[in-house]
Amino acid sequence: MHCGADGEWLVPVGRCSCSAGFQERGDICEACPPGFYKLSSRRPLCSPCPEHSRALENASTFCVCQDSYARSPTDPPSASCTRPPSAPRDLQYSLSRSPLALRLRWLPPADSGGRSDVTYSLLCLRCGREGPAGACEPCGPRVAFVPRQAGLRERAATLLHLRPGARYTVRVAALNGVSGPAAAAGATYAQVTVSTGPGAPWEEDEIRRDRVEPQSVSLSWREPIPAGAPGANGTEYEIRYYEKGQSEQTYSTVKTGAPAVTVTNLKPATRYVFQIRAASPGPSWETQSFNPSIEVQTPGEAASGSRDHSPAVVVTVVTVSALLVVGSVMSVLAMWRRPCPYGKGGQDAHDEEELYFHFKVPTRRTFLDPQSCGDPLQAVHLFAKELDAKTVTLERSLGAVFEISC
Repeated sequence: MHCGADGEWLVPVGRCSCSAGFQERGDICEACPPGFYKLSSRRPLCSPCPEHSRALENASTFCVCQDSYARSPTDPPSASCTRPPSAPRDLQYSLSRSPLALRLRWLPPADSGGRSDVTYSLLCLRCGREGPAGACEPCGPRVAFVPRQAGLRERAATLLHLRPGARYTVRVAALNGVSGPAAAAGATYAQVTVSTGPGAPWEEDEIRRDRVEPQSVSLSWREPIPAGAPGANGTEYEIRYYEKGQSEQTYSTVKTGAPAVTVTNLKPATRYVFQIRAASPGPSWETQSFNPSIEVQTPGEAASGSRDHSPAVVVTVVTVSALLVVGSVMSVLAMWRRPCPYGKGGQDAHDEEELYFHFKVPTRRTFLDPQSCGDPLQAVHLFAKELDAKTVTLERSLGAVFEISC
C-alpha cells in the first residue's frame, strides 16, 4: 500500500507470479517436483507430465518422452508422447490374370501408437523364381500403385504392370506422425509373397523381328522355361495381332509350340501390334495375360521389290548393258568382210580374192579398191548392193581406184 496524492491509502493493482518451473505455495514460489512441469509463468501451478513422458529434475519446464515414445514436430509440449503403430493385420491378396494385377487389403494395426493419424505405405520387391528373399530387388517405376504407394488412408491398394512368371514380395507398413524415415523398412509391416504363375517374362527388345515383308512378319523369342526344366516341352504360345489404331476386339490369333512364328496375310505398308502369351499344359489360356506389346511396320510392295535386287543382279545388268553399248559401237566401226565371186585372170573360184570395204559413214566418202577383184565393175556392183542404187554415182577414176559418192 502507498499514500496517494489526496492523502488516501491506495491498494496496489496486480500481483506477483512465479516463473516457469515454479509454482505458488503461499507467499513463496517453489520448484515443481519431479514428475511435474510448468511451461509458462501464466500458469499458477505445476502440471503432471503427459502420458509416456517424465521429468526427473525439480523445476522442470517440460517433460521428456519415455523410451520408444516421441512427439511429432507439430505436437505441443503438453501432448502425450506416442509411438509408431504396429503392423497391419490380416493382409490378404487376390491375383487377376487379365489384366495382370495384384489387389491387397488389410485391417488396421492392433496398436495405433496412441495416435489417430495412421497412414500406410507399400514396398514392392521383385524376386527370382527361387532363392531367398535377399535376392530380391525393388520393382522400380514399371509397377504402378493405385491409388498411390505412400500416404494411404485407405486399407486397400492394387499393383499393376507386373511381369508374368515372376515372384513378388509386397510389404505394407503402418505409419503415423512419430514414425521415423526408415519405418517402412523396419519391423512394423506385413508382407505377402506372390508368384504371377507361368508366363512370358519378356522385354520388348527380347522379341526379335527376324523378317518383315509386305504381307508377313516373322518373330522369335526366348523360351520362358529353360530347356530340360519341367514343363519346358509342353509350353504353348499364342500370338495376338491387330492393326494399330483399331479396336483390340478385332484382333486375330495364332498358336505355336515353338518360340517362333510367321504371321501371313498381312497388309503392306501397315503398322501392326503383336502380343504374346505362354501357357503350360496345366492352367487354361484364360488365366494368362498377353505381355508385352510390340509394333511392326510392314513395308510397301515397291519398297520390298527394290530390296529383292541383290548387288550381284545389279552388277550383271550393268555389265550386260555396257557390253551391248560397246558391241554396237564396235559393229559400226568394224570392217565388214565380203568375198568377190569372180576370180582374177580366169582363176578358179577357189582362188578368189576378197574385197574389203567400210560401212558408209554419213557426210563421208567411201573409197573402193577395184583391183581386189578381176572385174572392177563387179566390185562396184557388190558395194552398191549395200546401198540404194539411186543414191550411188561414179564421179571419177583416180588411177586404179574409183571415187564413189552417195
